[in-house]
Amino acid sequence: MPNLDAFHFLRPGWLFLIIPGCWLVFKLHHSLRRKTEWSSVVESHLLELLLVGGRGIRKNGTPWLLNSILVLILLALAGPVLEQRLVPVLKKNLARVLVLDVSHSMLAEDLRPNRIERAKFKLRDLLNLIQEGETALVAYAGDAHVISPLTSDTQTIITLLPGLEPNIMPHRGSRPDRAMKLAVSLLDDHSAKPGEVIWITDGISANMIQPVTQILGFHRLSVIGVGTVKGAPIPGKNNGFMKNSNGGIVMSRLSSSTLQMLALEKGGIYQILSSDDQDLEMLLNQSPLESEYIEDGTDKKGDVWREEGPWLLLILLPMAAMVFRKGILFSVLVICLQFYMSLMPEVVLGFEWKDLWKNKNQQAEDLFSQGQHMQASTVFENQEWKGLSFYRSGEHEKALEAWKGDDSSRSLFNQGNSLAKLGNYKKAIDYYDKVLQGEPDHSDARFNRELIKKLLEDQEKQNQSSSNQKSSGENQEKNNQDESNKPSSESDPSKKNQGLNESQQNLNQQDLNDSEMERNSETEESSSLKDSESLQEKKDEEENLNQTSLAEEKKEGLNEKTEKSSYIKPRSSPKMTEENSQQQELRQWLKKVPDDPARLLRNKMFRAYQRNLKNLNTEIESW
Repeated sequence: MPNLDAFHFLRPGWLFLIIPGCWLVFKLHHSLRRKTEWSSVVESHLLELLLVGGRGIRKNGTPWLLNSILVLILLALAGPVLEQRLVPVLKKNLARVLVLDVSHSMLAEDLRPNRIERAKFKLRDLLNLIQEGETALVAYAGDAHVISPLTSDTQTIITLLPGLEPNIMPHRGSRPDRAMKLAVSLLDDHSAKPGEVIWITDGISANMIQPVTQILGFHRLSVIGVGTVKGAPIPGKNNGFMKNSNGGIVMSRLSSSTLQMLALEKGGIYQILSSDDQDLEMLLNQSPLESEYIEDGTDKKGDVWREEGPWLLLILLPMAAMVFRKGILFSVLVICLQFYMSLMPEVVLGFEWKDLWKNKNQQAEDLFSQGQHMQASTVFENQEWKGLSFYRSGEHEKALEAWKGDDSSRSLFNQGNSLAKLGNYKKAIDYYDKVLQGEPDHSDARFNRELIKKLLEDQEKQNQSSSNQKSSGENQEKNNQDESNKPSSESDPSKKNQGLNESQQNLNQQDLNDSEMERNSETEESSSLKDSESLQEKKDEEENLNQTSLAEEKKEGLNEKTEKSSYIKPRSSPKMTEENSQQQELRQWLKKVPDDPARLLRNKMFRAYQRNLKNLNTEIESW
């Protein structure tokens, strides 16, 4: 039932036109009645009866009918709303790749402090202005590297910019063709529609123009030129400048004409790097590329008010017809009766048009393949598929109810998975045993059984270790009480079940080998959602996490005992003193480690450089 307390108008400004609009209708109607040749001779109340086709009742009712129509129109335009509806949040399916030149020529100082710093400042401003789509960053010198894949989180890319310097690039040179290959591969993997490449560079050699043009294909290229036409020398070693093979100083100049021609050929624009945002506004205000809006892939929903104004227009239609034609009242009654009958619920015949072409299971199968598992569970008539739909939507208890009574090995295996997801591990093992009794070669059931059994053993070990820790803590407290003759607080028992809870959380995060039903014309077979390798890796990670959590638990228990005993007596055991001193030395040593945010980028690019070393062209100029 609609909530009347939420009733309001989205555009209430239209309501202010009701009074002047009604006054204007009456005024116009009165003036039209006076504008007749007989009005100056015959009284107005007699004139209405004498004129042919003139009926005073109809003419007197006309302004009221017109005003009613006007009021309904203004009410509909004002946007009356009663309730909200949830709609999926959409995002623009647009991809762009930022390509940054990090060659040594970007160290030239014709722009202060140098070209690379100004380019990074401009990139930061550009990323802050981007509102829609996904963005990636590629850096290149003698080889190209993906610094960040396509993402909608531009702030993550901004945090990577300070570490980009020519001295971290593993190979000197300038290979924009390699950078464009990476950019195009990112765009092609994202969508089949054209994407955009924004290139920030100080120039391109003549032998690279044709390869770059061919690689880009149908993607758009826009260029921001960094530098000046006059140029500047490139800094080298020992506070000197880089020199060519003839011993002359290399002057790096901005080749604007070449870059502009290349950008125009690929459908983009060319801008010289400016001190304000004028160049960025020109880039972002280009004609938009062909794109579409898709769901953002999250569970977020937007609230949208549902307007009730169109319903008022239905009332407006018969009123407008009465203004222009006589004898329309009967037709209006017929239309209203048909509209009323259309609103009546269909009780007898529950039949839909799509039922002519597909049965319920086929319709539910389409929903299942689209990922709408909860909706599919309400349509499926097949209990096995209904249970699988509940399982995929996280409703494991309902899935067990759907599979109840089915003693097939596939159903028993699925029930075991649901019980494991619910935390009923022992009962899940029983169901896996039933599967193995019927099918001893069922590898998925055997693997899941061993996995859960190993988890239960780890839990028992953690429980034993936590109980031993508690008993040792009580003995230590008892000794402290004997020494100080003062009451001491007990250790926190809430630590006892910490390992158990963490293990349960690890299993909830871990995927069991689930069964899927393949759709074919002959049989339906179950298959594993996860292969054995991935599950074995997750099991190893789980064991490491359990060992880590146990070590942390012991450490926390030791810290608690240290704090509590400090209130009883100021002295501590030599073992605890030695451990604290080691931790303090470790912290001091970590503080001496230099903070190098570019280290990870350097190592990542160096490993990629080693893999691609045989493909690099060493004849390219090193600047």
